[in-house]
Amino acid sequence: MTTPTIGRTFVAALATVCLAGALAACGDDGGTASDDSGGDGDQPCADLSPDCAPLFEPTFDGVYQNVIVRSCAVAGSACHASEGAQGGLAFPDDEPDTAFSVLLDGGYVVPEDGSCSEISRRITSDSAGFAMPPGAPLAGSAQCAIVKWIDAGAER
Repeated sequence: MTTPTIGRTFVAALATVCLAGALAACGDDGGTASDDSGGDGDQPCADLSPDCAPLFEPTFDGVYQNVIVRSCAVAGSACHASEGAQGGLAFPDDEPDTAFSVLLDGGYVVPEDGSCSEISRRITSDSAGFAMPPGAPLAGSAQCAIVKWIDAGAER
């Protein structure tokens, strides 16, 4: 799925570990890290080795381009595209600054808490209805990049 047109669509759509990355999985009831709806508070923190090898540079731009655009917010086909916004979470097309704000202001990412941030718990979970993305999980090396970005302070 890498034609030139789709490549531009990816750049125009992604914002994050879906990653990751934070997010209510498709079909979830819309709970977020900051609400008291229950159900997600008993999910364990991510259990990734500190020596894991990231798939891409562990920066927001790396997360945005490699996870959010490609997996979370592809217009018309992903859980968190502008249209559809599962769990109330939407990443606007081609607006990485807004995507960054959504992740941090929404409580999905807590800088320097990579293992226990909402997005990390979701991308490493195998619990149906909580895990992101639903279906096939992100590669461990992609999960690693997201957690390392958050641990390093989740800078833009």
